[in-house]
Amino acid sequence: MLALSFLSRLAPARLAAEGEIAASLAWYPLAGLVLGLALALPFALPLVLLGQTFPFFPAAQAWLAGLAFTALHAWLTRALHWDGWADLFDAMGGGHTPETFQKILKDSRLGAFGGIALALGLAGMLLGSSSCLAAGAWPALLWAVLLGRCLVAPLAWQAKPMPGSSLGRLLLRPARSTRHAALAPITAPVFALLAGFACVGVPTALAALAAALAGVLFLRRLAARQGGLNGDYLGAAITWGELAGLLTAACWQSASPLL
Repeated sequence: MLALSFLSRLAPARLAAEGEIAASLAWYPLAGLVLGLALALPFALPLVLLGQTFPFFPAAQAWLAGLAFTALHAWLTRALHWDGWADLFDAMGGGHTPETFQKILKDSRLGAFGGIALALGLAGMLLGSSSCLAAGAWPALLWAVLLGRCLVAPLAWQAKPMPGSSLGRLLLRPARSTRHAALAPITAPVFALLAGFACVGVPTALAALAAALAGVLFLRRLAARQGGLNGDYLGAAITWGELAGLLTAACWQSASPLL
């Protein structure tokens, strides 16, 4: 419940001790499953009732459904991960030293690089979700949301918190000595892979997980160069995983009229 309340609006906010916050890291995949169900089921029901496809103007209706999914996703997650995604690209665009990188990363204002990244990311989510829905592949939406949350533990494991990062102090360092969280860097990707086999098939799941873990590797190396991780990195990893899952699944839907 703590993981779900932090990652979404689906559970009420609550106070927690530092040890509980660290332990909640192990439950991010399950929270992603619940959130994925909440986001995918409103679109799954009409697809099933209408015979797995949109009748009449399928592409236009799929675009509208994709737009609704993108909006619902932003609302249920409080757009928290999009904020981290935009902040990180702003810092990468203008932070030529660790000091300036951290200064830009902590700046609440949106810059040009962050704005471009935000526009491209939202466009990717719209395209991916629309293409999957046009092909009747609604489980791909569920799995992409789950996949994003499964990337947090591999990124956070043994990571150095950025100076002054409250989330780093609460989540990253204590997670090293928490038994369940210590296993999460292994169990989370395995859980994502097994769920992917069921939702999108073996080839799509393997390709998407490979792309997602490549993003985690990039973020870990970036953090090593720029003085450590903070919450923006975690939000960017979640968004990267969602986009990897959606766009890879969309490319495999050869029947989609959008592709």
